[in-house]
Amino acid sequence: MAGNSKEQLRARLGAVTALCAALGACSADVHGDRPQSMGSGGMAPAATGGASAAPGSGGSGATVTGHGGATTTGSGGVSAGGGSVASGGMASTNGGSGTDPSTCTPIAPITRRLWRLSVEQYQAALQSLLSLPTLPQLSNRGGEAQWAFFGDVSLGVDDSFQYAQYELVDSLLPSLPASLTTCNAGEASTACATRIAKDFGAKAFRRPLTNDEIAALVTNPGQPASGSADAVSPAPFVAGGTDTKTGLKLMIEAILLSPSFTYRTELGPNTLTADASGNYPDTTLTPYEVATQLGFTLLGSGPDAELEAAAADTSEHGLGSMQGIEAQVDRLLGLASVQQHLTAVVAGWFNIGQLFLKTHDASFLSALPSTDQMDQTGVQGDLYASAQLLIKNQLWTQSGKITDLLTTQTGFFNSRLAALYPEVTYPNGAPTSLTTFVPGTWPASEDRIGLLSDPSYFWAQSDPAANSIVKRGKAIHDDVICDDPLPPPVDLSTPMAQAVIAKGDSEVTKSDARLSTPPCQGCHTQMDSYSRILQHFGPVGEYRTLDEAGRAIDTAFTFSDPSPLAPQTIPGPKELAQALITSGHLNGCAVQKMASYFIGSMIQTYDTCEIDTLREKFAQTDGTLTSLFKTVVVADLFRARSGGKK
Repeated sequence: MAGNSKEQLRARLGAVTALCAALGACSADVHGDRPQSMGSGGMAPAATGGASAAPGSGGSGATVTGHGGATTTGSGGVSAGGGSVASGGMASTNGGSGTDPSTCTPIAPITRRLWRLSVEQYQAALQSLLSLPTLPQLSNRGGEAQWAFFGDVSLGVDDSFQYAQYELVDSLLPSLPASLTTCNAGEASTACATRIAKDFGAKAFRRPLTNDEIAALVTNPGQPASGSADAVSPAPFVAGGTDTKTGLKLMIEAILLSPSFTYRTELGPNTLTADASGNYPDTTLTPYEVATQLGFTLLGSGPDAELEAAAADTSEHGLGSMQGIEAQVDRLLGLASVQQHLTAVVAGWFNIGQLFLKTHDASFLSALPSTDQMDQTGVQGDLYASAQLLIKNQLWTQSGKITDLLTTQTGFFNSRLAALYPEVTYPNGAPTSLTTFVPGTWPASEDRIGLLSDPSYFWAQSDPAANSIVKRGKAIHDDVICDDPLPPPVDLSTPMAQAVIAKGDSEVTKSDARLSTPPCQGCHTQMDSYSRILQHFGPVGEYRTLDEAGRAIDTAFTFSDPSPLAPQTIPGPKELAQALITSGHLNGCAVQKMASYFIGSMIQTYDTCEIDTLREKFAQTDGTLTSLFKTVVVADLFRARSGGKK
């Protein structure tokens, strides 16, 4: 029914919503291990400790600010809804941390919760379930920021997002696999529908369906049985009494529009009962919830067949044991599809995707045809592909160490990028087409430092016609150093701010003014310092010896407190990269960022007790991305959930 008008499509929603509402998966009791029904045109109500019904900001918008407080046996993690943790909450001692909570900041417990799939996860899960040749496209992000680093646990479902789901799923119905709309020879329609509901439903909901859920899918709740005005027919749900194939399509549609597909559940066993005060006990994720957690973390989609089997395995090899979890993590990290997904995750950590939101002055692209200068979409795509190849090469082909991201002099170029950066040399031959990328070496004289000097990074972190020392510096402060959050930005329209800005005629002289003027210097000492060292690289990553005002560039900078690199003078980019590596802040930040990715909320405080413990464990490994994810993903505290209210 693709191409139907909104009126026609809305007319069908009543029937599908009625079926969805009849599912056990849509019951009103969220403690029954299932999300509540979205209802027609409505939001999924948030249970206590569940996902917020209001749309959330994507990626790094959600924060977990560390705080002091008493300890409890609850799990470490994030607050209900995944937003900022209020001060005074409880913190966890789980996870084996021997860190003194008086000198570090504990994480608040992760409560039992619902977690809406990100747009990318929803699309990938649909593609896998329906064996689609291309990735389906959801037209509404439901509050998720474009190019968000991770799926934000605070995201919900509003009217527009839900309608986009209906529209997308409806467009896929005509091309469903025959296995979902065809009964076996001689198979009764009820048995056929029951089989498909049980098998396909378990894959979509990422757990076995209950008998009530299967009955709700298979039984028509609105069609009277023959000879009775009240009895319910056992025939498959068929709108208007049409054929079984149509009924099966509607059943599949209801499954794909159910909250049990749209949301990940992290509620623990459905056998939990509340005490007299309405509080549930602390719990851990079920094996099926662990399978879902590992699938979306490492595959970017639902669990694969091996994870499903491990969830059903009740032996020591299943996902109910640490042995089983570690075995699955080892298996997954060896898959090419997982490596491809984690390459994109690392690109998200460095905010490379933000380059698609930036258009630069055409003068920086003068080496390219005018069509590329005016329509920069192709260049942006080239740069993103190039960055992913750099990350993949360093983390999956070379030694794989996180620190290698800041040491390589190799980049990847197609013919268009080769024209834009003519100083690159090619040991295996220069690129000759737009579709083929080959490795190239930057000149040693340019002092490049891997991903932090890659053109994709600078394109993403610069203004249209200038470098933006502030944007670049804050990006390094937040995402490479993981220093604690700075105060909110000041109003630049005030007379005082305008007076400081007026003191400079270039990015460097404006930075000098900020660094010498209180109270500006307090924050800018922690931002400008890093990007001042990278001033040789212009807005699109081009190398230059003069700044925009025509002055010779001096990259040396003296770091002072409270910078974690203080006190020292760093003369240039390579020395900056070495300082980030030897100080431990690059690896330390990597642990903090990947833990944030894993739980769906940004951990903002560097000296966080549980993260410090994970840093100690990661420091005992070979320092590779594989070891990083294994350190984070197998941590017990990220599978524990605090009980919370009913």
